[in-house]
Amino acid sequence: MDADGLKQEIDRKIYEVKRLITNIEELLEEKKYEKYIPKEVKEFVLYIKEYVNISNEHFNFTRQISQETFSIPVLTALLSLLDTFKEGFFSLHHFFKEIIEISILESPSPLLIYFNKILRKIYRDGKIIATKQSEYNFHFIPLYKISGRPLLDPNRKLEHFALIRYPFSEYKNVFSNILLIHELGHFIYKKLNIKNKIISSIDPQEFDQYEQAINEYVETNYQSDYIIETPPKMWETIFSWWEESFADFFAVRIIGPAFLYAFIKFNLILKDTEIKIFISQHPSRYYRITRIIGLLIKDGWESVIKLKTPRIYKWADDIDAFKNLSYNIPTSIFSFDEDPIRECYKYLEKTIEKVALVTEELTANCNYDLETFEEENDIVEECLKKFIPPSEIFYKDNFFIAKPESILNTAFIFYLNDGIEQWYSMSDRSKDDKTDHFFDNRLNEFVLKSIEDNLILEIWGK
Repeated sequence: MDADGLKQEIDRKIYEVKRLITNIEELLEEKKYEKYIPKEVKEFVLYIKEYVNISNEHFNFTRQISQETFSIPVLTALLSLLDTFKEGFFSLHHFFKEIIEISILESPSPLLIYFNKILRKIYRDGKIIATKQSEYNFHFIPLYKISGRPLLDPNRKLEHFALIRYPFSEYKNVFSNILLIHELGHFIYKKLNIKNKIISSIDPQEFDQYEQAINEYVETNYQSDYIIETPPKMWETIFSWWEESFADFFAVRIIGPAFLYAFIKFNLILKDTEIKIFISQHPSRYYRITRIIGLLIKDGWESVIKLKTPRIYKWADDIDAFKNLSYNIPTSIFSFDEDPIRECYKYLEKTIEKVALVTEELTANCNYDLETFEEENDIVEECLKKFIPPSEIFYKDNFFIAKPESILNTAFIFYLNDGIEQWYSMSDRSKDDKTDHFFDNRLNEFVLKSIEDNLILEIWGK
C-alpha cells in the first residue's frame, strides 16, 4: 500500500475508534451511573474519562503526523497503533455499559464491600466490580486485558480492577454469592503470579522429572506431528487446574465451610457426568469437593461439618470425599474426556499439596479459623432462631459484634438445617405461602444487614 492509501486507512481507523469513544462518552453524559453505584465503579468511571481524554489527544496527534509525512514506515506504525486502540476500545465498549449500570440496590453490596476489604489485605490496590449476567455461572474477567497493550493503560490502573460476573437470578441470594470469593481467588492468582510461586516451591530436579516424563509419554503415545504441540498443552492443563484449585483453597481459607456448602449447593443442579468429568480447564467437581474437604479437615473443621451439617457430611461421604484424602485418589470415581487429561491428573496429584501450601502462606493473616467460629456461632444462631438479625448484640454486659465469616457460616448452617421451616412454624404464614420465599428473602436480608452493620461499626472503631 502506498502512502496515500495508508493515509486513507488511518483516517478510516480514526473514524471507527472515534465512533466507539463517542458511544462511551454518551453513556457517561447520561449521568445514570452517578446514583446508587459502588465506590469501585465510580473510580472506574473516573479513570475511563481520563483514558478517553488521553486517547483523543493521541488521535489528534496521529492525524496531524499522518498529514505531514509520506514515510511508509511511519504511516504503517501509526496504523498499527490505531489497530491497538481499536481493539482496546472495542473490548472496553463491550464491558462498559454493564459496569456503569451496576446498582447497589440490585447487588449483594455488603458482601462485595466485605470481599473488597479482604482483597485489599492481600493486594492493596485491588478493586472488585461485580455485574449480573444471563448465564447461570460465575466468571472472573481480568479488566486489564481490555487495554490490550500497556500503551493503552499508561498509568496501569485497569489492572487493579477485577470484573466478576454472577447470575442475575442470584443477586439476592447471599449463599450463592459466597462463590464470588472463588472468583476473587482467580484475580489474585493472576495478579500475584501464583503459578510461579507454586513452581518455585517444587524441587527443580523433581520438576525436571515431570517434564521429562510428559515428553516421554507423548513420544510413546502420539505420532511425531503431536510431539511438539502436546506437552505444552498438557502443562497448560495442569496450570489451569492449579489455578482452579488455588481459587478453591483461597475461598476455604477466607470463608471456612460456608464455601463448601455454597459449592455443593450450586453444583447439585448439574448432571452426574458433569460433576465427575475432568476437562482441560477444570478438574472434576467431585475432585474439587474432595480437596476442599481435605483442607477443611486439615484446619480442624471436620466436626463442624459432621455435627452441624450431617446431610452435607453424608452426601460427601457417599462420594468417598472423606475416604480419599490421601494424595492418591482412585481415578475410578472420576471420568476423563481424553487420555492426555488422565495423564495430567497424575501430575496434579503430585503437586496439589504445593498449591495448598502456597495458599496457606498467602492467607496466613486473613484466615478464618475454627476458634473464631466456636466463639461466635452460638450467639449468632440464637439470634437467627429468634428471628433477630445478628448485628450488634448486647451479650453478657457487653456489645458483641460477630465477624462476617461467622455470620455467613452460621446462617448457612441454619438454612441447611431447615431454619426457614422453623420460622414458618413460628409465624402465622401458611406453609402453602412458601412460594413467595418470604422467609428465604428475610434470611438473606438479615445476613447482608448484619455484615453491613459489622463493616460500619468497624469504621466507627467499635
